[in-house]
Amino acid sequence: MRSFIGHRALRAAGAAAVALVLLGVAPVQAHSPTAGGSRGQFSAGQSLPYRFGGTYPSWLTSATQDSLNTKYRSWTNNNSRGPEPIYSSTGSAVVYYSASLLAPCTGADPQWLQCASGGGTTSFRIYIRNFDGAPYSDWRWWDTSSSCTKPSGGTASGCWYIRRAMIHEAGHAIPTFGHDTQTEDDTVMRATSPEVDQAGGNHFVFQRCDQAALQLLWDVKDYTRPYGDCFDHVAGHGVRGLITTVTTNGTSFNACVSTGKLIGGRLAVKTDTLYGLLSNNPLAGRTLWFDRKSRAATTWTLRAESTIPNAATTGTNWTRTFGTPSTLGGTYDYRAHYDGEAGLDPSNAATFSIAWSASC
Repeated sequence: MRSFIGHRALRAAGAAAVALVLLGVAPVQAHSPTAGGSRGQFSAGQSLPYRFGGTYPSWLTSATQDSLNTKYRSWTNNNSRGPEPIYSSTGSAVVYYSASLLAPCTGADPQWLQCASGGGTTSFRIYIRNFDGAPYSDWRWWDTSSSCTKPSGGTASGCWYIRRAMIHEAGHAIPTFGHDTQTEDDTVMRATSPEVDQAGGNHFVFQRCDQAALQLLWDVKDYTRPYGDCFDHVAGHGVRGLITTVTTNGTSFNACVSTGKLIGGRLAVKTDTLYGLLSNNPLAGRTLWFDRKSRAATTWTLRAESTIPNAATTGTNWTRTFGTPSTLGGTYDYRAHYDGEAGLDPSNAATFSIAWSASC
């Protein structure tokens, strides 16, 4: 069983980074799926009921349920088939609002803010510090009064959002993410928790490298929705992400000028064992472009038409009927290509020809 502790972001670390930039030595950041993830005991799409460990204030329970029930499970923020937390009064996982002076996950660290234990199991635990019962300096939760004002007046020296704490600990508790060194725009799993006014302090959903890691673990949930923009360091990657391929169901066709010609093929993520569950995924909902030229021409003309492939998991997932380019007939060359998106490389250009006959 692994335990994780989140604590206040160290302002000194930020100052050191600024100093490096001023010296012209910018810190190098990796760009790869969040480290340490595993499927644990969970199957794809498994429901993970959780409950609260006591009767807690509504600002805590509402923020927690918004984070776990809604933001964690949102296809917009997490297009993954991974397990899905859901509140239930009889859930085996528990969220605690703890007045412990030391981190409950380790029995140490008086500066603890939040922590999780039992990661990868249905009995995971998430602990959020109760600053009324276990005060530390001027630390506060913003959610208590929708501000960072401490009870005695003035501004708290440490102030955090519950939703930010919860998404971080859910990353430990469910896909067992470890702490990661990438930027706040890449992950919510850095070792220190940013305050409300710091970069990443209002990141209430998984960031791009967290999303990519979840998709590698459990596949995408909806073939039409985006991939995490963080596959450029995955083994076998392309220039900016997963390699994509387009194929056709032939390379040479005949047709009459008075009729159209139906051509089909497949647009998908490259078939590659290095891509795990994402290998050969259909790229449904994407635009496929077609260029055309006469056989004698040397330049291609971009066609203004496109087609949207369907979600067939195997075989053909795009079709298009090509019309007559000229009443005189002749042979024309075509090429199909997908231009890519965040997380996915542009595809190869699949070429084929149609010999149009005016004397059918």
